[in-house]
Amino acid sequence: MLGDGALGGKCIENGCIPAKAMIYAAKIYKTALNAEKFGVEIKDIKLNFKKVLEYTNKLVRDAISDNEKQLAGFKNIDFIKQKGHCISDSSVEVGNEVHTTDNILISTGTKPFIPPIEGIGDVDYLTHETIFNIEKIP
Repeated sequence: MLGDGALGGKCIENGCIPAKAMIYAAKIYKTALNAEKFGVEIKDIKLNFKKVLEYTNKLVRDAISDNEKQLAGFKNIDFIKQKGHCISDSSVEVGNEVHTTDNILISTGTKPFIPPIEGIGDVDYLTHETIFNIEKIP
């Protein structure tokens, strides 16, 4: 396996996992805000976005670590954390090394589509790759 990103791809690094963690935190916050409707009084409800990010980033790190540990358990799979390119139907070149295998599976991942909107390059827009790196709520 070759890849220059996190083992597990976009879902773990900047997709499903961090999105669901933040959504879950938002649901808990909303529940706390509405608790009084149910006779539960909670004083001074605050959302600490920095702690939400810390929680989210820990989940991402743990998921990547778990994937790496699982992969290490397979004796016939190597993970090389670099980009490479196919040089034949059974060989991949990574740096100055050639790796040969019986099977090659190409998973290219995703890149965000930035629509050609006038002025978009003049603003700090967010994508799935950048939104989880913000430090304050937009």
